Amino acid sequence: MSWVCPHCGVAAVIRDKDWSYAQFDLNSSQQVYCYNLTGVTCPNPACNEAVLTLEQTPYWVAPGSGSTPILFPTQKETLPIIPSTSKNRAKTYPSYIPVAILNDYKEACAIAELSPKASATLARRCLQGMIRNYWDVKPDTLYNEIQAIEDKVDPLIWQGIESIRKVGNIGAHMEKDINLIIDVNPEEADLLIQMVEMLLDDWYVARHNKQQKLMRIQQIAQEKAEAKKA
Repeated sequence: MSWVCPHCGVAAVIRDKDWSYAQFDLNSSQQVYCYNLTGVTCPNPACNEAVLTLEQTPYWVAPGSGSTPILFPTQKETLPIIPSTSKNRAKTYPSYIPVAILNDYKEACAIAELSPKASATLARRCLQGMIRNYWDVKPDTLYNEIQAIEDKVDPLIWQGIESIRKVGNIGAHMEKDINLIIDVNPEEADLLIQMVEMLLDDWYVARHNKQQKLMRIQQIAQEKAEAKKA
């Protein structure tokens, strides 16, 4: 069957080995429901995440009739379990990106609605991890680390990086005047996350893709050279 993964957004054809199914009935608050649980493993090798969906359909039995319960498919409700629609908006990134960086990114996504200020702080932490890892910058304050890469990145990107630091500082550091409250709203937290995603794509994913292409070109050249000798 044709299917689109809610994790990575890639369309795929589900094979028999990619999915499992279970059905059972439960009586809840004097109402009997039929539950259909479907599990799918995304066939995309770069994702391979699990997707669980629960369908809940009520039964109806005429009072005192003793007849067989009848399902009401028009009242069927589909409940996503993994990924939960209320959980977060994190994208799936390749495993060659350091785990600590991906964990901070996922946590920032997960709490963007619940606590935008905390999400901004995690985006700031994620940024610091990327700068230290990707640019091999000596650990220092984030301000000094950002200054160290100013001449290595596009000026607009550098301004965006500096903005993540400034907004993230709102949650990371107490204001001198403790009565001064500066908040971060969900839209602002989401913009910081989008900036982090841009850096993940530009720094890690683009570099990996470039390396793979160059390795393939070198491999082709070597194969041609060997064929020429033969």
